[in-house]
Formats: sequence, structure tokens, C-alpha cells
Amino acid sequence: MSIWVHPLDDSYRLLAASGVPPGLAPLALYGAAATDLLLGVLTLALPGKRLVWQVQFLLVLAYTAIIAVELPEFLSHPFGPIVKNLPILLVLWLLAELAPRPERR
Repeated sequence: MSIWVHPLDDSYRLLAASGVPPGLAPLALYGAAATDLLLGVLTLALPGKRLVWQVQFLLVLAYTAIIAVELPEFLSHPFGPIVKNLPILLVLWLLAELAPRPERR
């Protein structure tokens, strides 16, 4: 969303407010978008793969922690952009727990 729908200037302002230097902002923005896209493709290509759910969980947790610390105003935002991550984290954890475990040899 941040590279196609949301205005780029706003995305760069949020990155600056969270401490990302202007020279690294494009890398952070497009790198995060590419990571999200890759995880989406892996979710479709490898349904039920435990590692995909675990990586997604860690990524959402990292995004949430960074935003909570660097942009705490989003914790009380009326649309709950951070609070909504709590049920998402729970679902990702459940998916990882319910995914088949690799056999040990």
C-alpha cells in the first residue's frame, strides 16, 4: 500500500519521523514493500509452511515495536493501525502452531 496507494511523500515523512535517514528512506520503503510482497507470494506458493508464518509473525512484531516506540501516536489512533496487529499476531502464531512440523531424523 505504501508504494502504490498511499502518497509517497507521506510514506517518506513517516519514515523520517521514525528515524530513518533521508538517504535510506527509499531503500527502507521499497525494501519493506518487497519483503511484504515476497511473503505474500510465499504464502500462496507454500501454503501451510510453518517457516513462512513464523517469518511473518516476526516481521509484524518488528514493525509493531518500531512504530510503537518511534511513532507512539499510532497506539491511540482512532483506526487502530497498531492495535490491529495484536489479532494478526495471534492468527500468525496459531497458523505456525497448527502447520505440519517437519519430521526429525
